[in-house]
Amino acid sequence: TISWDEPSLLTLVAKRIQHTVPDLAGTDDTYAWNMIFAETLQYRQAKSFNYMIDRTLYRPREIVQFCTDVLDDARKTATFPIDYPIIASAELKYGEARTKDIAAEYKFQYPGLLSIFEVFRGQTYTFDRKDLELICLKITIGQSGIEDAAKCWAIDQEPEMLIDVLWRVGFLRAQAVGGIKALRRSGSSYLGPHQVSNLNLRNITRFQVHPMFRAFLGMKEAKGTIPE
Repeated sequence: TISWDEPSLLTLVAKRIQHTVPDLAGTDDTYAWNMIFAETLQYRQAKSFNYMIDRTLYRPREIVQFCTDVLDDARKTATFPIDYPIIASAELKYGEARTKDIAAEYKFQYPGLLSIFEVFRGQTYTFDRKDLELICLKITIGQSGIEDAAKCWAIDQEPEMLIDVLWRVGFLRAQAVGGIKALRRSGSSYLGPHQVSNLNLRNITRFQVHPMFRAFLGMKEAKGTIPE
């Protein structure tokens, strides 16, 4: 099993940058990244690498695709280093592709999964457990418009079962509590299955939709909260 983390994914992208831009050969990973992407984005002064890696499930093809989409848009304006407006523009296309790819990846285990993702369209992306359970309950009792393929495995199930599925496919992140707090990066209190493999979801009181899915689904931050 090959596992990836943030430093190894930064190295992966940096090597591609260094190969493409010979003048950056031999530079360290962070320097190479910052020559292409603004170190600190206009958007809430977030670090550009943190912003982009947070919109992946730590899969190499995801960060490579996101960077490629951003670069394609940046070439139209020839603006380097690349700042938030261009990244945000590319994020919509990237998010749509990844949302559909994740649904396709699980088409045998969870057919019609994309229609369940769509139930969350336009909603706030952070939930108390009771609010998330209510959304899932409406799905499992047939009150939400999901595809017939999804009804075969989602209808008449407990909301906790659906929460577990959405967690395991990477759609949901859980607020770090207790011992798992040590695994979180500074600035983010939510973790996904790509960061912690085993988690007792019944002990989690707050969840949020993973950032990778939010742009495509038009999700919003709750009023008075600081986005993560």
